[in-house]
Amino acid sequence: MARQLENELGIRFGETTPDGRFSLEWASCLGMCDQGPALLVNDRVYTRVSAEQVHRIIDDCRKVFGAHAAQRAHA
Repeated sequence: MARQLENELGIRFGETTPDGRFSLEWASCLGMCDQGPALLVNDRVYTRVSAEQVHRIIDDCRKVFGAHAAQRAHA
């Protein structure tokens, strides 16, 4: 799953995408050992994440980030 995240975003852990929207950081524990692998995106926890789900999660985040950017532009 880690490699899938890096491939989808075009960055490695410890880096941020050029647009500043995504950063990858390792976390030692999210307290979700019984539901891992888990991702924390802002304040949302994703559990039992497969490599196949990574694309959908990132795509959903891009849509949300795009909506927020559009709202700020019209404000």
